[in-house]
Amino acid sequence: MMSYLLSLFKCRELIFGVFVVLAGCATRSVTTQSDGAQANPTDRLSGLILADLKSWCINGRSVARYNDSGWQASLRWCVDNDKLTLDISGPININRVFIRYLKGELWLQVSSSEVTISRSPQQLLQSKLGFSVPLTSIRYWLLGIAEPSQTAHVRVGKDGYNEQINQSGWSIDYSQYQAVNQFMLPRKIKINKDRIRLKIVVDEWEINR
Repeated sequence: MMSYLLSLFKCRELIFGVFVVLAGCATRSVTTQSDGAQANPTDRLSGLILADLKSWCINGRSVARYNDSGWQASLRWCVDNDKLTLDISGPININRVFIRYLKGELWLQVSSSEVTISRSPQQLLQSKLGFSVPLTSIRYWLLGIAEPSQTAHVRVGKDGYNEQINQSGWSIDYSQYQAVNQFMLPRKIKINKDRIRLKIVVDEWEINR
């Protein structure tokens, strides 16, 4: 019984991490405020192009903490137009989680369990985790830009790239970028709000446009 309860606890922790890094798909205008170094017109144009990217993947690692719980996992997260897929697993593929999100419908499978399908993603998050996360924001945050349609406070670093984004109560910090094709994309990202702490290290970007 104890081992069964421990397994359920680990699955809950891993699901927490999955949903923290989930994002939906939308492209709209954004109102931002900036301080620090000012991005030049080329930087702003690059941001607009990034927001319009339709197909890309990241391979990397994540560390998450919520209250007194925490975990580490590898992840592969892909966006293809309106479809999102996320494959995340702990050490030696323990408690592997697969996610598919398409047109408001969320599919979730933990290890070899049955697939859970919901057309109310926020409600599913609330039922699984006890809180909800922004499904339409983290897609853009991973690209190093604020989500369109919502006001954000953006701090630009001396190199002209976004150093911090504050949006919808979340704080996103960028400590390292990497060159990918014609873009400079984040490599190390921290996403925080209240008792949620998430760190993502991107080992590889795949840009398909």
